[in-house]
Amino acid sequence: GVIRQAVARGAYYPRARYDYAGTYTAAGHATLFTGVLPRVHGIVANEVWDAKRAKVVSAVDDAQHAVVGTADRFASPSMLRAPTVADELERVTHGRALTLSISLKDRAAVLPGGRHADLALFYDTKRGLFTTSTWYAGGVPSWLGAFQAQHPITASLGVWEPYDSAALARLLGPDAATGESDWQGLGNSFPHDPRRSPEPTVAVRATPFATEYLLDVARAGVRALGLGADEVPDLLMLSLSSVDYAGHLFGGESWEYADNLVRADRALTRFLRELPAETRVILSSDHGAAPLPERSLDRGKLALRIRTKKVARAVNKALAGRFQLEAPPVASYTEPFIYLTDEAKSSAGYDAILGAVESEVGKALGVAAVYRVRDLVEREPVTELETLVRASLTDDAAGDLFVVPSELSVVDPSHPGGTGTSHGSPWSYDRFVPVLFWGPGVTPHAERGEVPVLAFAPTLAALLGIRATSPATVAPLAGAP
Repeated sequence: GVIRQAVARGAYYPRARYDYAGTYTAAGHATLFTGVLPRVHGIVANEVWDAKRAKVVSAVDDAQHAVVGTADRFASPSMLRAPTVADELERVTHGRALTLSISLKDRAAVLPGGRHADLALFYDTKRGLFTTSTWYAGGVPSWLGAFQAQHPITASLGVWEPYDSAALARLLGPDAATGESDWQGLGNSFPHDPRRSPEPTVAVRATPFATEYLLDVARAGVRALGLGADEVPDLLMLSLSSVDYAGHLFGGESWEYADNLVRADRALTRFLRELPAETRVILSSDHGAAPLPERSLDRGKLALRIRTKKVARAVNKALAGRFQLEAPPVASYTEPFIYLTDEAKSSAGYDAILGAVESEVGKALGVAAVYRVRDLVEREPVTELETLVRASLTDDAAGDLFVVPSELSVVDPSHPGGTGTSHGSPWSYDRFVPVLFWGPGVTPHAERGEVPVLAFAPTLAALLGIRATSPATVAPLAGAP
């Protein structure tokens, strides 16, 4: 597979480091492709509290550019405050380069491409179709519509069995483990059949069938758009999110995660063999993940689940009647932020309210630290943890408090609660990821020490033969052309 080939023949950095606390998918993709921290590029979480609409919205929801085929959903890169490598490629080639970004997730397709990508495609779970946003086009491209009409994703589904049960058992122990999810009727042990799910087009996201289908969409896009067909460098950005979903549901030490990763490697190997020989490739991850809390408990380490709605309700109940407010002070706990209501924010007693909320949140099981956002924005950090949190805060951050879970504890994932695992913390298992790159002109290199993830963008630019322009960008990694 390409991973083994890259380790043997390309440049391999197993410990690339995210230098911020809020290790979320949206922040990770924005950081990878801009080469700057969230405090600069502005994408600090997957979701944010929109006070005007009184609801939680996606980090790429601008309430203006509709998702094609869905009236009440929006997506665009307009919230991204820094240019991506794709933006720079479009600029230096005067728009002649082709830039295509594809993911199961809207944020993982939209943010890598930046403001000027030719097209970003992402998956609509309800309709079982890849789609786009009106930021890019008035409708789905004809080639994509034709492909999906001829090859619906439901036709690609089958029974997911592991490649090598004996090897998985030897490496990881029994298949089913406490804490693994039974999501969408998939069950928590092999075999898994998304066709038996009440919503097959949703369940498929956690299976290798989604990776195979995404790469088939990419094949169709490469052919239709002509990527790699001339001397101008093109950029294809792929986020194989099925591996992420499997990790969330079953944990990183599960049969499902390992088998999904092996299958993704093999599928990617087949895909890359079909591209031009001069193709260069760079591979990384937008975050790590915590072990299943139950696995940590079995090892004698304290690990808890933080339930955001439960915490918000408990805080509001504890503070009932303490301040002259018409409504409870906490509007939302949307990780990593606690958002107070507009009434509480504008109150003459705001500082006292904030302090009381901070105290109550700090009492919640699984919480390691709580920071006042405005305080940390307006002063210099004095500890490593404060430095990491500050890197996740824009100067105009809307949240009032930033919550850090204790090490090995997780903010409970939404599918389903009480099982699975997540990420979004400043702890090492969330912050360290590998970076691998290979192709013509790449010098074989193995680096066991730590490197900053901020080097991904300038390295990608070097692979494209351009220069990343952001003043905060570090040098390309050794081995790049």
